[in-house]
Amino acid sequence: MLRRSRTPALVLALLLLLVIPTAAADDGTTPPPNPYTEQAPPCVVPALRTKTLRQAKAAIVKAGCKLGVVRKRVAPKALVARVVAQSPARGKRLKRGALVGITLGRAAS
Repeated sequence: MLRRSRTPALVLALLLLLVIPTAAADDGTTPPPNPYTEQAPPCVVPALRTKTLRQAKAAIVKAGCKLGVVRKRVAPKALVARVVAQSPARGKRLKRGALVGITLGRAAS
């Protein structure tokens, strides 16, 4: 009769212990986060009035939004090439990647 060695079973058990992460520090009250159902942080629309286009773009991206339509309208000399209006309003919480439209001031013709 052949005698089986226990070595392969022990090696397999040790490998499984090394590969499978343990939850020793977790008390079991909160389940681990599921990357497929976790929601991305929202887009909180920043205050853009009086910023230049470059500053506005940077603030929009930093807030988790995307730049939408850029319009132009006649504005006072102090607001030429600066944001005079935005949509939606500052502080509004939207889905991540939502579009934020701005209106830039331009000089009168």
